[in-house]
Amino acid sequence: MIRLVNILFCILLCFIPSYGQNQSIFIHCDDTVEVKLSEIAENVRLVKLPNDIIKNTTTQYFYPSDEYIYILGLKNVMIINNEGKLIKNISYPDFVTGITGDPMKKNIYIATEKNIYQYDSNGKEKKIHLGSNKSRIEDIFFHNNRVWIYSYKNILRDTQKKAVYQFSYFDVESSQIIVFPFEYSEPLTEVHFFPSCVFSCYRNTLCFAFGLFAPSSILKENTIWKVTNMKAEVIINWSADQNVLAAGSGYIGKYRFIQYILNRKWYVYLTDFTTNLSTCSRGIIDDIYHTGTGTISAPIDHNTYYSIIDNNLLIIKVKE
Repeated sequence: MIRLVNILFCILLCFIPSYGQNQSIFIHCDDTVEVKLSEIAENVRLVKLPNDIIKNTTTQYFYPSDEYIYILGLKNVMIINNEGKLIKNISYPDFVTGITGDPMKKNIYIATEKNIYQYDSNGKEKKIHLGSNKSRIEDIFFHNNRVWIYSYKNILRDTQKKAVYQFSYFDVESSQIIVFPFEYSEPLTEVHFFPSCVFSCYRNTLCFAFGLFAPSSILKENTIWKVTNMKAEVIINWSADQNVLAAGSGYIGKYRFIQYILNRKWYVYLTDFTTNLSTCSRGIIDDIYHTGTGTISAPIDHNTYYSIIDNNLLIIKVKE
């Protein structure tokens, strides 16, 4: 009887999700299968984007609320409704770099290089949160009543020229900005590409990973971190059997995703925590609205992301 219990316990361990453990993943790039949107999505909302906005605007990010879609340009944010009609166009003195939202209080936060602007659900400005004059804000993400900030700064001295990538957050209630004790740095080159960062969360734990143009110091060891007790811990190191370009990793719903570019094509490596099965695919096929094949853009919250296919904005809530 005891032996039977031990066997069952060992079998059970094989199906416990590996989230939270420091794990190494090796991807075989040629082992690909088709992944359909209906297999991973709980529901999907389709918004047709106006042709004039797509053609005449350099769009960076999208953020959907219940009533509106926020479209980030270079120095402006356009607000459209779910029918694609332009409601409002907001201009900024600096480059717009990120957007996030508080789903409970219906507040929207829009980041520029220097500040974070807070709006209500109707796009009315409520407050401006001043950033650091020494760093450039690159992205933001709302989690547990905090707006997390990814930023970078250049250090230019006679003996030292380097780029420093930092994290901080401000508490929504107090508006205090707290510097998170984690940073990466690398020598500053003449033509320097600053890396993107992908925030995500799983089981109410904040995670982050560098995306395109990741620091050279971690290019050989693509990494996902989790944040616990004001400390960043490595939970995933991944690599591939071919020379790939990391394009963002994290968690969405019941999945861990790793995206990379190989021969100018996007690939998605998905792990389902309920089955512990992993698949590698050349994007995710939209078999619901039949718009084409898309990828996982940066998560909006713990179980929602968006995908852009031509003029179609797919807002996808993933199974949990």
